Amino acid sequence: MNPHKLIEFYFQCLDKAGEKMTFELVKFKTDNTEELSFNHLFYDGASALCEVLTKLPGNKKLPVLKVSAPPSLLKRLWMATTWWYRVSYRPFYRPSGSGPGDYLSSFRTLVVNDEKNLNSRILLALHRAMRTHKKTLWMLPVSLHSKLELGMPPQNNVSFIDIKVGPDDSELTLRQKISRELKDGAYWGTIWSMLIPKLFGKKLFLKALPYLHYFLRRTGTFTNLGKWDVENLNEAWGIRATVVPLNPMGASALQINSSLTLGLQLHPCLKLTKGELDQILDRWQFELLAQWKN
Repeated sequence: MNPHKLIEFYFQCLDKAGEKMTFELVKFKTDNTEELSFNHLFYDGASALCEVLTKLPGNKKLPVLKVSAPPSLLKRLWMATTWWYRVSYRPFYRPSGSGPGDYLSSFRTLVVNDEKNLNSRILLALHRAMRTHKKTLWMLPVSLHSKLELGMPPQNNVSFIDIKVGPDDSELTLRQKISRELKDGAYWGTIWSMLIPKLFGKKLFLKALPYLHYFLRRTGTFTNLGKWDVENLNEAWGIRATVVPLNPMGASALQINSSLTLGLQLHPCLKLTKGELDQILDRWQFELLAQWKN
């Protein structure tokens, strides 16, 4: 079974279920903002950026990707089994409110001065912004492109790893967790976990989809698109990540030159208010700045 077909199947099912499958690239200009919308059926964040950056003059430096080769079939099945154990039947924290329920989003932009280990630091700050003593579970997209190239064809070539963040985690322990998952190629197990619903078919999967969040309970998705150096570009850019009931919080990070933009989008099922969203974002920014000072 082609792993890319399994990825495609997952997003097609979410689309047929009526979920919002778009994500936005947001440009923060001096006097306004510009939003470019992309459909997750055809794009991932990296390929969307590679398409847009081709229209800008000047030199560009893209992030370097490291993806391991697909493991053997037996190891893939074992990875899928361990993935299921990690993400299911656990009371992972996610906030809930009593508001009317709507798609909400907002951003914060910070100036970065050669900070190290940004990925784990940003994720740790996000967990601390939740103000909970429980563990949070975040789905982290992993790009499966062998290499990023400007003008590459539109494609959604991504898988995921799941990272649990606990109240006692430090930046170092969290970085080790992420590194271990990437080194072991755990993202191949996530892909192959879709094999069972694929075999049962779309109709059955769609009937089960509204109930999956009761036992596949994540806090949300954390998408970090890394650092992109773009000559003569002074504006900050951010990503409004896709959210679905299985992953109702869409947290994102995107660095263009020295501008790091943190974004957060909430699914209506959380029923949080704009004020609660802004509180989480403000705490996220505060916790990250506090790490940089230490």
